[in-house]
Amino acid sequence: MSLDCKVRKSIQEEAKGIVVPPELKEKVIVQIKMNRGGCKRKKRLIAGVLAAAFLIPTTGFAYQSIMADGIYGSFEKLKKHAGTMTLEAYMRFSAKLSEAKDEMGTKEYEVFTKELKKLTNAKLAYGDSNGNIDYDALSPAKREEMKKVSMGLQPYFDKLNGHKSSREVLTQEEFDRYMEALMTHEIVRVKTKSTGAIKLEEVPKAYKERFMKAEQIMEYVDEKVR
Repeated sequence: MSLDCKVRKSIQEEAKGIVVPPELKEKVIVQIKMNRGGCKRKKRLIAGVLAAAFLIPTTGFAYQSIMADGIYGSFEKLKKHAGTMTLEAYMRFSAKLSEAKDEMGTKEYEVFTKELKKLTNAKLAYGDSNGNIDYDALSPAKREEMKKVSMGLQPYFDKLNGHKSSREVLTQEEFDRYMEALMTHEIVRVKTKSTGAIKLEEVPKAYKERFMKAEQIMEYVDEKVR
């Protein structure tokens, strides 16, 4: 039996015991109806459907799963470190990786995932249950190391979001401040235990001014890259 067939059979066996939440099926159906136009959009939609639903346990589905496994090892491994991670979110991440490989090409994707593994490993080692890191709690050397990793990854994230490269449209000083702003935002998420939008009144007093400056920088960059 070929490796492809073995993987497919294994996934099919696992899928037999999975019950798809009705609301997840509904999300996929609604997304299909809302995204009928455009070849590129269709390609993204297909990836999203494969990743989201466990509706059809095919080789394509197995491929989507393996994409995320290449970063985290497996959903079970990630779940041990990040208790709030859901299977739905994990598969959405798989779909995004598939999309990234399509857009970047094999060589660029390999560079991207190599750096991404450094970031995700750090989030597993130093992050809270939501994967956010308190960079102020790291040693100066580790903090600087993680900042450089983020600097290398940000242009890829910009590209995947359909934006201009922040590294190219900003001066080096602006780009450095932008990275610090993103790190500050993550630190505040740790302090507030936030998973959504952060309200200013929720931010600890010691971080309020720093958070407000970070927000201003992020808004400035958002306008530049769009």
